Amino acid sequence: MTDLKPEIDLAIEREVIEFREAIADRTEAAPVVEILVKVAKTYTATRDPIREYATSKGYNVSNQNNVDKKHYMGGYKQMR
Repeated sequence: MTDLKPEIDLAIEREVIEFREAIADRTEAAPVVEILVKVAKTYTATRDPIREYATSKGYNVSNQNNVDKKHYMGGYKQMR
């Protein structure tokens, strides 16, 4: 760490306070965070919405079948 750490921390804290006040005053839009919620009891039911979300964000998930089979049920068994 440097001797500037206290000054850097103070500057960040001031910016955070200003940003929060601007959001409260409605002069600044709050950032939106999307949180995927899925009730699932199986690996597939969990995997599919995650893949869909990743695809919507631009991640390439098309070549993941081998990984899915390798890690199915925590082992190296082939899915049937």
